[in-house]
Amino acid sequence: MRRLTLFIAPFAAWALPLPAWALEHRTIIIRTGITGTFPEIMSKVVSFLAMSSVATCLMLFLIGAFLYTTGVVGETQKDTGKKTMINALLGLLIILGSYALLRTVLYYICAPSAC
Repeated sequence: MRRLTLFIAPFAAWALPLPAWALEHRTIIIRTGITGTFPEIMSKVVSFLAMSSVATCLMLFLIGAFLYTTGVVGETQKDTGKKTMINALLGLLIILGSYALLRTVLYYICAPSAC
């Protein structure tokens, strides 16, 4: 099994980027009227998803802050607001990290001017 893995691993490392290189210069037309290459479209989709996710995290943080400040009435409401704010910040960190990783991958897939 180990010999088979050692035989297949270099081939897989060489063959995995081939579909991305093949799609780099092919123009794709989506039914919505958007035209562009695969990396350009993926870059737009990733940017849209990142911005909408960041907006969602900020809204959750504000909801948690509201619950925390109005938590004078009950301690459970204060704890819920605190947990919501912490989870929103953790989600924001995960989103920004994945956005940086995806932008790095897209940079190496396509030309820097296209993304």
